[in-house]
Amino acid sequence: MTTEPTSKAREQDLLVREIVSDALSGLGCEPIDAVIAAKKMRAAPQRAALESRALNLVRDHRGLLRWHIGTPSLPGPGHELLAKRRGLRRAPLAAPIVLSQTLFEKQDTSKVSDLLIAADRKLSRPAWNEAGQLWGLRRFTKAGKLVPFEIADLPTLAGRSVLLIIHGTFSSNDAVMRGFEKAPGGGALLSAALKRYDFVLAFDHPTLAQSPMLNAFDLATKFAHGTPKTLDVIAHSRGGLVARWFCEGFRQEQTRCRVIMVGAPLAGTSLAAPARIKAVMDFLSNAGEGIGLAAGLGGGVLLMLAGSLAGFFARVTGALSTPLADAIVAMIPGLSAQSRHGSNTELRALRVNTGAFDFAVAASPVRYWVIRSNFAPVESGAWGFIKSFVARPGASFLDSAADCVFPGTNDLVVDLDSMDQTGEQGDPQPVPILIANIAHDFGDSRTVHHCNYFEQRQTVESVRKVFGF
Repeated sequence: MTTEPTSKAREQDLLVREIVSDALSGLGCEPIDAVIAAKKMRAAPQRAALESRALNLVRDHRGLLRWHIGTPSLPGPGHELLAKRRGLRRAPLAAPIVLSQTLFEKQDTSKVSDLLIAADRKLSRPAWNEAGQLWGLRRFTKAGKLVPFEIADLPTLAGRSVLLIIHGTFSSNDAVMRGFEKAPGGGALLSAALKRYDFVLAFDHPTLAQSPMLNAFDLATKFAHGTPKTLDVIAHSRGGLVARWFCEGFRQEQTRCRVIMVGAPLAGTSLAAPARIKAVMDFLSNAGEGIGLAAGLGGGVLLMLAGSLAGFFARVTGALSTPLADAIVAMIPGLSAQSRHGSNTELRALRVNTGAFDFAVAASPVRYWVIRSNFAPVESGAWGFIKSFVARPGASFLDSAADCVFPGTNDLVVDLDSMDQTGEQGDPQPVPILIANIAHDFGDSRTVHHCNYFEQRQTVESVRKVFGF
């Protein structure tokens, strides 16, 4: 027996549909309803044929969001046994609620980069200028706006002091600024930064079609036209890897850098592990809905990422999981470069060659600080799903293998033990090299997660303390 969804639930479902549709449209996927209307099809048999090969997002009988290719079936008797093992409440075998049905055409693998660029242009729009060129460097003004910082402006950076903000995956620096504006003291921080620094800049960049190393090279080519004397960086998520590649690989010798890494996957993230890619899509969808689908760095970013990954896998393989998952993830440079996987040669190169600087010493030309959190919400209501995606002490492989994404503590996107690691030393049992400077550790937090660091008073205070303004 099923119950009629409440008005609030219907509104939530509608918002999920809108976000997913926006993400999938960037990959050239079309909603089934639009296809039927355009071709003036008769509904019943033709719709069934389309649904059988569509990419579907459904809400299952437990209220969880799940991605499927083709019409999902009812859960079988074995599901109830598995639910009991996982400590889940028994629920009626209700038919799933279909939130999104999207048709996709298989994409020639030679044109995969076109798909990724299309997704980036949809979801990281400020990385391109009005002429459609990849640029992404903007200046924060006294009016509280981010405006283009053109190539003709670059020489004015020479010998000056610069505060630089670098966003994370599928985001933009507009969202980071909105976070600061919400935070207690955040507005004062931005005003003080404009007085303390000659320039407050933001670097927007594609996060799927390019790896962090290429983003850093792109940034370095800009600063080559006007080399700052000092560069203070606030780097969120994969922006931390961009900052590391810039500081340790492409920085001009005369520039001194200080970087605050906010929830950065310095040792990779389990969300980019190929073996669990289907579970990752489901997890991101539910985590996004759980933290709220509001604008800014809210859960809408996670849901859009889930939709884009689902659409990408559907168009490239016709499936959401495949024995060739390693190879498919490797086709996404921005994702594979963050993978906690042995074949991640880019991250391995960065970590093996660390040690050129002592990041904790004041005299070092490159210094790092860390802001981190272990998001540990109360496991009830909307957050009950988290048990399905995070390994628990003592859980057997059979209990946790199907959905498990994270092997341990995390902030919803990045493993906690990855946020302060720059490399390893020693053989045959290497010991992690850790960043000694912890700007702020939120500890086990019920409220602070990967998408709301910049809304926190402690983040604002830590930035001002570390950079001294």
